[in-house]
Amino acid sequence: MRIATGIIAILFLVIGASLYINEAQVNPMIPGSMVRIGSLMAVIWLAFPQLEKSKDRIPRVVLGIAVACLFLIAARPKISHVVIAVGGLAIALSTVLRFFSSLTDGK
Repeated sequence: MRIATGIIAILFLVIGASLYINEAQVNPMIPGSMVRIGSLMAVIWLAFPQLEKSKDRIPRVVLGIAVACLFLIAARPKISHVVIAVGGLAIALSTVLRFFSSLTDGK
């Protein structure tokens, strides 16, 4: 999985940079988004060992929400406040529901 993440990061960075350098007739948002997402994937690739260690402690839903929020912020930085707020609320709701489910399981 780490190798695939690194390959995807390199592909996004190379394609985004080549579109920007060659001044292709595409929407200017596309190369910028590709470089941002490629950079984000490169950071995930670098942090992969720490993410592997913490995967048992973090529920998959919370991790999925966090990754989706990171991709949305990388693609559309202007909506970052909304994405962070919705992601934070979803994580808080998940934590509260897990807490209440642990209370009912103990009975």
